[in-house]
Amino acid sequence: MNITCDRSLFTVSLTRLAHQVARRIAQQQSQPQKSQQVYLDRLTIYAVNYYLQCLGIETEERASLVGLQTHNDTEILKSSVVQTLSNSAALEVKKKGRIECLTVLPNHQFCYISSEVWSNRIGYVAVSLNRELTEAKLLGFVREVKTEKFPLAQLQPLENLLDCLSQIQPVVLLQQWFEQKFEAGWQSLGNLLTRAENSLPTSSENFTYSFRHRSSLNKPDTIERAKAIALANSLEESDRKISPSQEAKLIENGIKIKKQSLILLIAITPENESKTGIQIQLHATPEEKYLPSNVHLELLSPLGETVRTVISHAYDNWIQLPYLKCLRDETFSIRITLDNVRVSETFKV
Repeated sequence: MNITCDRSLFTVSLTRLAHQVARRIAQQQSQPQKSQQVYLDRLTIYAVNYYLQCLGIETEERASLVGLQTHNDTEILKSSVVQTLSNSAALEVKKKGRIECLTVLPNHQFCYISSEVWSNRIGYVAVSLNRELTEAKLLGFVREVKTEKFPLAQLQPLENLLDCLSQIQPVVLLQQWFEQKFEAGWQSLGNLLTRAENSLPTSSENFTYSFRHRSSLNKPDTIERAKAIALANSLEESDRKISPSQEAKLIENGIKIKKQSLILLIAITPENESKTGIQIQLHATPEEKYLPSNVHLELLSPLGETVRTVISHAYDNWIQLPYLKCLRDETFSIRITLDNVRVSETFKV
């Protein structure tokens, strides 16, 4: 066993394997001070990764361990490129996002957080290393930071990290689309519309042509995918999205349900080696023809702040956000709101 746990303490023994990985990565640094910081941060990442693995939460950190066992330096460094190129000790949680792992030295009352990592993180975990570097203690979690010197006394319990992860929808990995790898629910436009077209009159062909014409970036290397968005709320009151099981219960109790189906379309195209162009549109379905009035299509920053909003009006078939040019590894979210019902999707470029 290399873990100690009670209601307020989670301590991980730093094994020889953990030190081997940390040493191998730190050796890539030319400056001694940076090399020492990377070494400590790798031990911190090891501890946080171990904690998540014990809970059955998958991360990308396994690549460094497999690489060490197979003497594959490429695999080791692949999982660590974010850290070694910046003041970051990020751990990638599969389909969720990055957790920043904060190294706390003995007898310190603060942890130091570079402004470089104040965004594009789903949270921060502080880890205290003992002087002998034989064990690491996970001190707590915080969702957001806006200061480089964060008091340890303001950390939240580790349980809050689990709550945070459970609330995050899987991140849509846009770069994988170029490899024809798509998350569940994202379909080609043709597949998504086939069922609807079969139930429509002959004018559906014109609808499909118009849809494709408007949504295409007209470039041969553009990848398009669409997703059906179903919004439902009770006509009496609602301030949240209703799950299928909740919807069934409301109907059973005689409460009327208002449904609205929309189509979210994302088109991506490579601009150059580091940037990807992204077009985001929201369309009415063939059955509805027009969007409801006052649908909000919002672009959100990694911190959840609204960057841009487009609102539908009467007789709008579709609306779109301004064309984006995003750097690789950037994240953003799209939020669709109708009345008091919201649906969101998070993307990583």
